[in-house]
Amino acid sequence: MEDPVLNQSLDETRELHTRWGQFRDFVLMAIKSRKVTAQAEMKFLELKSRIAMLHDGFIKRLDHDQKTGQNIMSIVADCILLKRCAAYTDAEKQKFEFDWNECYLLLTEQLGALEEEQKRLANVNIRVYRAQKRKELMVAQIHNFLRSTGLKVAVGLFVAFMLLWGIPAFGIFDYKTFGKMGWSKKPYAAFVNFVWRPYINDDLPYMTYTEVRASKGRDFGNQIVTDNDGAAKITADYFKKTTLPAMGLKSQFLTDARKYFDGNLKWDKEAYKAQNQDVHIYWIYYQEVGDAEKFVNTIVDGVKSLSEAKQKEVKDKVLLLRRANLVVIGIGNHPHRGWAGDKFYFLDKEKKDLL
Repeated sequence: MEDPVLNQSLDETRELHTRWGQFRDFVLMAIKSRKVTAQAEMKFLELKSRIAMLHDGFIKRLDHDQKTGQNIMSIVADCILLKRCAAYTDAEKQKFEFDWNECYLLLTEQLGALEEEQKRLANVNIRVYRAQKRKELMVAQIHNFLRSTGLKVAVGLFVAFMLLWGIPAFGIFDYKTFGKMGWSKKPYAAFVNFVWRPYINDDLPYMTYTEVRASKGRDFGNQIVTDNDGAAKITADYFKKTTLPAMGLKSQFLTDARKYFDGNLKWDKEAYKAQNQDVHIYWIYYQEVGDAEKFVNTIVDGVKSLSEAKQKEVKDKVLLLRRANLVVIGIGNHPHRGWAGDKFYFLDKEKKDLL
């Protein structure tokens, strides 16, 4: 078979090889005679122009020694006029001979390689050749795809998806296991409290009550003081008989809320005197997120069943928040009830009162 592109490249390389020899002859003639005619200068310029035209195709086909190949045009550029070459010193002549010969050897080598390729193709079946080219193209496309930025991004997103959701969702491994191991409890708690819950999934359940990150408190000034005596009076019965009704719960809503409160694992409270007003804060920890949701939804539905005036009254004194299986309640006419959210580092986006 024949390759038209190869044949053209071979013809151009042969001509360039010949023209390169002529270029040397012109320069050496000028050096030897030390005289240059206007006719010779004109022919020399035409020769250089032709070499420049052939050189572009030669470089495109050349797959090695690009620096030497580019040096052809550097030599041509140095020989601006034959008159300039006629004034070469012996050292300049030797350098010209060395550089020219280096390029000549490259041209000869490339010419031989193209001729060998032409002979090889002459014995190749056109169908076999095209099949091979299709195979090479497919291999190149696969190689480029495997190294493409798009694939890297896709793989990165898939890995991130598997790490964040896939592995636990498909039952491959439960990351909560790290929260049970002695060596990984603290790193696990730090990661889920500072990264996962605030920015990825705030409904990730707390595994234990001790995992809940709470502030140790701060100095609120003289207007707000801790009411230890008041806190001591708040028992489970007090919460069910006094606190829940104070939130506006009645009838079946009150009964259900008391039942769901009894189903919690642990709860605690704080009491404050804020400008002589009572503020109570409760936090209730459940085993499952669903149990916490049931408790919260019962309170929300119970408040919604009230008249608009009564709803406003409840909303003005009750703050109800939930994060996963933790329920936080702040009750009081003073704004200090908002400490219920600050105590457990609820973000601004989480502080939307459920009521």
